[in-house]
Amino acid sequence: MTIKYPKLMIEELEKEKNPNITRYQKNKLIRRMFKKYPYLTEKYFLDICGVGEILEFLDSLKMRGEGIDLSENACFIAMKRVSNNIKVRNIDFMKINEKYELIIMFDILEHVKDDDSFVKKSYNFLKENGYYLINVPAKKNLYGKKDKYFGHYRRYDKEEIIKLLKNNGFKILEFWSYGFKFTARVYEYLFNEEVKGDESENTIQSSIKTPKSISSVNRWIKHFYWIINCFQKLLLNTDIGSEYMILCRK
Repeated sequence: MTIKYPKLMIEELEKEKNPNITRYQKNKLIRRMFKKYPYLTEKYFLDICGVGEILEFLDSLKMRGEGIDLSENACFIAMKRVSNNIKVRNIDFMKINEKYELIIMFDILEHVKDDDSFVKKSYNFLKENGYYLINVPAKKNLYGKKDKYFGHYRRYDKEEIIKLLKNNGFKILEFWSYGFKFTARVYEYLFNEEVKGDESENTIQSSIKTPKSISSVNRWIKHFYWIINCFQKLLLNTDIGSEYMILCRK
């Protein structure tokens, strides 16, 4: 059966309008990671893909792999964004039996109640010497209504996420801290003011509900991204950011 999705929803989810500081830095760091470790582009990957933003980047590198998601809507959108080098499937990660050379989980673990089982499965799904690239929100003390709205069970302190990865057999190759706690608190305040009494774990729907006040801040602050880049390069190996990007090896 062919499923048709509303044109407006598809168009909104495909656009990256005025990304906030954290999203902008994340996009920059993904490129930096693959530039620093170019052999990752040769690995057959699995990405829990959402609507396919990262898949689109991997496709531009001519990488081969798979994107999966539990949402049919997300898979439908992701398929529109990539070439035949990448297969997109509507399937539960925990039900996969294949082995991969690289597993990518950006903004996934915080949505999983039993994150230990998810990391353990990731280790088992990797081939020997395979790579695990993840991104998670940092600092437990930043957890707030915005996290709940987007279906986050938690944020991670550095020691906690390192312990989770090492206890499941992973060796950490890179641990980058980025984003700014100050801006995270500003966004939390604006979010609380504009989105009252509305909590949702539906990330597909909520992703098109960015509050107008936050969009306005993003439009203004994007003119200063070049300054932010200069500071961010100096802070990657500290622990003062609002996000962690981590590359591990089995």
